[in-house]
Amino acid sequence: MNKSVIQQLFMKYIRILCNKSRLRKKRTVVFSAPTDFHFQHLLPIIREVEKYLQLSLIVVEAPDWDKRPELKDVEFISADDFHKARWRLFDLIVATEFSAIPWWFKSGLRLASFHGAGPKMGYLDRLAENYFDVVFAPGPLTLRIQEAIIKNSAGKNTNLLPVGLPAIDKLYHKAQTEEKPVCPKPVVLYAPSWHIDPSLVAMDEPFLKALSDLEDYHVIIRPHPNLLLPERCGGMDWEEVMRPYEGEDFEISLEGSIYDQLHRADAIISDYSSVLYEYLVFDRPGFLYVSEALLRENIYNDAIAPLLVTFDMIAAPQSLSAVLDKGMAETANKSEDRKDLLNNSFYNVGSATQKACDEIIHLMRL
Repeated sequence: MNKSVIQQLFMKYIRILCNKSRLRKKRTVVFSAPTDFHFQHLLPIIREVEKYLQLSLIVVEAPDWDKRPELKDVEFISADDFHKARWRLFDLIVATEFSAIPWWFKSGLRLASFHGAGPKMGYLDRLAENYFDVVFAPGPLTLRIQEAIIKNSAGKNTNLLPVGLPAIDKLYHKAQTEEKPVCPKPVVLYAPSWHIDPSLVAMDEPFLKALSDLEDYHVIIRPHPNLLLPERCGGMDWEEVMRPYEGEDFEISLEGSIYDQLHRADAIISDYSSVLYEYLVFDRPGFLYVSEALLRENIYNDAIAPLLVTFDMIAAPQSLSAVLDKGMAETANKSEDRKDLLNNSFYNVGSATQKACDEIIHLMRL
């Protein structure tokens, strides 16, 4: 019997002993995310769950935090210390990413609350390799993908729950109650995503040049965080490429959250990023600029197909201005398509945070 199995059996025995003897007055829930962006998807759930005094909450610090979030009665622990804490008793871990769970965490429940929807769920085939007891499904589209994967995972017994995406609750309520900030020109947000294969990144210099040439729009570019890391982009320094275009109507947004920019935008341009789906809560125009290499790969066809019905495709940088003008003028024509895609992408829009909290409380049998 190897060391890992012995440890699991020992921890299981300790947990049973503590529960029966009532030495543990509270159940312990850990929230873990590898980056601050991922953590922002957990934060609404943490704020809701911390209202329950029967739970002891632990937050694993993200390495790229500038400062800790303001949370009451929450224990913070570094990622290094957490990965070494194999002898502590944990009842549940809520994670946004596979890497956020230590290899030894098998005696408590493991819950996946992913950080998006749409094509980025393409990596979910790794569910077969990294077992979760519970998975929060953002919406019907993702649920169908997850069901197929789990069905093909022999020996797995993962419980899929139709929860939604808690991070967009605040966006939804903002869209319902707040006026969009005033800007002299229509605001276009460009939010290019990242891909592990640099050749499949949609952003390119001709498109940046086309954006900078737009005279009738204020452009905000908000790249995926990994696009700012040359070592993750085949050596390409995208920030260095973008900076020469910066000006009065070409704004580069690198600080804070992308969610701070969404409400400002009259329209969004992206590729296969989850933010394109999340922006649907505003019922405003969206546009696709996807690299030819990505389309040839056919990696995300099932997820991109609904986008092609809902959003206008920008086939080349030189067509940007014409496609943008036409789509902005005819925005009402696709309102119903946007609402249909929103409902197919997310469960419980506006109340996903409460749903996630209810499910966690139920799992802890409180």
